[in-house]
Amino acid sequence: ASNIQHNNLAHGPLVAGRRVDWDTPFWIAARALIHVGYFGAFRKAELSVPDVGSFKPGCLSRALLKWSLGGVEIAAPSVEQLRARRHGDYAILSPPVAKNDPFGEVFGADPLYLIVLPGEKLDPGGALASLEIAFPVPAERRGRTPLFCTSPRLEPFDHATVDALIAGLVRSFMPEHEAARYSAHSMRIGAACTLLCAGVSTAMIQRLCRWRSEEAQRIYARIEPAAYLTRITELAHTRLRPDSPGVIPAIDNDDVAAGLHTYLLHDAE
Repeated sequence: ASNIQHNNLAHGPLVAGRRVDWDTPFWIAARALIHVGYFGAFRKAELSVPDVGSFKPGCLSRALLKWSLGGVEIAAPSVEQLRARRHGDYAILSPPVAKNDPFGEVFGADPLYLIVLPGEKLDPGGALASLEIAFPVPAERRGRTPLFCTSPRLEPFDHATVDALIAGLVRSFMPEHEAARYSAHSMRIGAACTLLCAGVSTAMIQRLCRWRSEEAQRIYARIEPAAYLTRITELAHTRLRPDSPGVIPAIDNDDVAAGLHTYLLHDAE
């Protein structure tokens, strides 16, 4: 997933039945979804819904997104405030319900901090700010609006669209036999691999990926924003290499994780 970002795909290719144009609403949302999926180590089921009509309370909504801009926390910033963002500002994103936290009691009160990195290829806070600008939502509607929308009608990304998006983007720069090894889950596993390459401890990786292991639970005292942002910035500045460490900590029960790991170490440049 990090390789999708680092390849900085140009406008033009046809992906998931849509012509890539990073300046249009769908692709602005797609870019934000990939950034958040990677930097937040999200599962597909947390980023999207089974079908367009299944968005409901507990899903990833705009209400779960707040901002720290100029040192001030803002729940529903204006377009002007978002355009004035600067390096070091950050988005504050509370996780939705998940398969290992179905009621949001474990992770829901412990947000992710996604930093603004102007001028960087990987800019999670900037990608989310562009999303908010492209799809402005008033404060009173944020709880009823999906975080990631496919059109100005504010319809959510469904699983099939996310699958087609990731598959199409990977196939646009990678041979078919290698591209077939990737899926939306690669964003989550890619985050773990990259943190490992950056020297982050197994327990901290499991913690950042919201894995309910004993090791992660032992350090589950709330991580302050500054410490969290330091770790997340490492995701932007660390590249996976062919000689990267060969073992990542378990962060999910999905059997596919082990099979994907070898291919996540591939450098696509």
